[in-house]
Order: sequence, then structure tokens, then C-alpha cells
Amino acid sequence: MKKWLETFALISLVIVLRLLVNFFFPEFPYWGRFLLTVILGVLVIVSLYFMKRKLPK
Repeated sequence: MKKWLETFALISLVIVLRLLVNFFFPEFPYWGRFLLTVILGVLVIVSLYFMKRKLPK
């Protein structure tokens, strides 16, 4: 994949995750929402990596 497309995908993933965390967990303090966003982002990236490895070429 092209580098700019990967960068765009990561930025859009961060924005979408942040909006979802703010919507579903508004009562969490700022650092809690930040850590939840980071953890969810890492989980999404790792799961996409393993899904890509399992697909036949």
C-alpha cells in the first residue's frame, strides 16, 4: 500500500475510534478515554494484520 494511504487510514482510524469512545463513554475522565482509544486502536491494527496473514494470496 502507498505510504500516504496508510497514513490516511491511520488518521481516520484514530478519529473514528475517538468519536466512538467519546460517544459511548462520556463519563470517563480524559486519560481513561485516551487509554481506551489507544488500546482499541492497537487491537484493530493487530487484528487486521493477522486477518491479512490468513488470507490466501
